[in-house]
Amino acid sequence: MRGAPFPAGIADRVLRNQFNSTWEGRTLEISALYSDLQRVLEAGAQAHDPSVVDISAGVAVGLISSLEPAGVIVQRIVSEAEELLRQRSALLVR
Repeated sequence: MRGAPFPAGIADRVLRNQFNSTWEGRTLEISALYSDLQRVLEAGAQAHDPSVVDISAGVAVGLISSLEPAGVIVQRIVSEAEELLRQRSALLVR
């Protein structure tokens, strides 16, 4: 809908909201109503309406495969950092 400059076959990912849930999979209807829908998006953006405006979640969000508690993620990052420091400490003190 925004006409973002993504390569063919790759689309930006946005957070699900009322607008994109309503129009998901309705490509022919979107094409027919494109100008009207652009105006709806513009009005939603001006009103800061999260039920309409597209909030980018980024392309990398597709790499997320599970939901974990923040504490688990932080502990894993700390463990990985500690392991890297143990393995490569000699390189750091040159």
